[in-house]
Amino acid sequence: MSLHCLRTGELQEGLPGRKRVQSMGEAAADPGSGRQVDEALWRQNCADFKDVMDAAKSVYLALEHHNEAAVRVAVEVVTDPVTRKCLWWNDFWCEDDDKRDQWKNIIREKLPVVIGHTTNSKPIVETTMGADPAALEALQQRAEQADTAC
Repeated sequence: MSLHCLRTGELQEGLPGRKRVQSMGEAAADPGSGRQVDEALWRQNCADFKDVMDAAKSVYLALEHHNEAAVRVAVEVVTDPVTRKCLWWNDFWCEDDDKRDQWKNIIREKLPVVIGHTTNSKPIVETTMGADPAALEALQQRAEQADTAC
């Protein structure tokens, strides 16, 4: 599953049924992100099989009402502590040009991540402005070096 929290190891505050990591003593590094995952806590959070089944059914219902791409991007948004803040916008956010542009940029950021995880390939990042190709290449090289260093 390509969840932001699975990649980053973050347990989210404010989400129902989630416990905050108190100690990272038994944490294991996630090679994809360099962050820590408290594996024992995650196993404990999945020990209630009924709860996991209920979550799976909720995701299934979401997929019945929305397409897979929209649900996967939504999960990325919800599990990212920065982008999740948009969930508390008022109901008239669409009329606000700044928020609509911000939402568009969030989707542009998350969609390549989802596609990359779904196809097992590197995400192709879209830029809203003409980015310097040399700077992008240098950034990609640094990311690859960081991945190999883990």
